[in-house]
Amino acid sequence: MIIRLLKKILKNKKSISHYAVRKISKLSNSPYQIVDMRKVEEYNKGHVIGAISIPYNDWVRLMKIRDIDKNKKIILICKYGEQSIKARKILIDRGYKHVLYMRDGIKYWIYETEK
Repeated sequence: MIIRLLKKILKNKKSISHYAVRKISKLSNSPYQIVDMRKVEEYNKGHVIGAISIPYNDWVRLMKIRDIDKNKKIILICKYGEQSIKARKILIDRGYKHVLYMRDGIKYWIYETEK
């Protein structure tokens, strides 16, 4: 039921709310891959449950983009939301179909995190 509701909410969207990311992070076998683009030190202090770390600065220089699963829907998270908007465009240009960024970044995240 949650996945059907999320599909309806997220159809043709570019961004996603904190609340929706929280719901997605709690799904087992989620069709989403959550990518935290902050520096490793920031990620290690606490991140959205289930998020993987691929710092934005490593994307182009180290070609870390290939670590992102093209078969999943992608949610990008950065500190304030600005880098994830840029990264979304990079992924779309490289053939990724379903890429969202979390509005306002993780700076205002009020939900639980993991380390």
